[in-house]
Amino acid sequence: MCALWIKVCGITSVQDARLAEAAGADAVGVVLAPGDPRAVRLDAAAEIAAAVTVEVVAVLHRPDPAALRDVLLAVGPRRLQMEDEPPSTPQPVPWYRALSFRSRSDLSSVSGAPGDRVLVRVDSAVLPGGRIHARDRTILQELGRAAAVVLGAPPDGLAEVCREVRPAGVDLREAVERAPGVLDPDRLRTAVRVLRGV
Repeated sequence: MCALWIKVCGITSVQDARLAEAAGADAVGVVLAPGDPRAVRLDAAAEIAAAVTVEVVAVLHRPDPAALRDVLLAVGPRRLQMEDEPPSTPQPVPWYRALSFRSRSDLSSVSGAPGDRVLVRVDSAVLPGGRIHARDRTILQELGRAAAVVLGAPPDGLAEVCREVRPAGVDLREAVERAPGVLDPDRLRTAVRVLRGV
């Protein structure tokens, strides 16, 4: 069995946060980046964080120090996910960088990323039909601390990633939504069950 860290990202409501926790997720992600279709206000993120006992990840782009301080105080995330450049000063909670992976040329930036782990957003072009090409699978296997993000892949595609790549974790978003920021309970439960059973 693959001991995956499973995060459900783009949570926009307390109801969906509780649904993710009940389904067996290890973490939920709240997006605090203006312009993102799944972004929530700071007060909504705080309500979501207070409603669950699983790890809460605050997803940010490149916040200024004041905005980051507000997030830490209001939401109390256990981890930060930085979408752009990493912070230049030490953070009071663990953090990781989210990077896109489209080809082997991206490997150097992925493998050299700072933080306690790296989250790899696998481009849909790498996943025809939800499957990773053998050559790209080899690249991801070199990243022992990577959490592979499979955008829109069906549950069997997610399971293949777990079996073949052995990532540290999987980040679920489009694969378990009925609309951006709205979870589909059946898809979510199926995805988590499949991943836990690999």
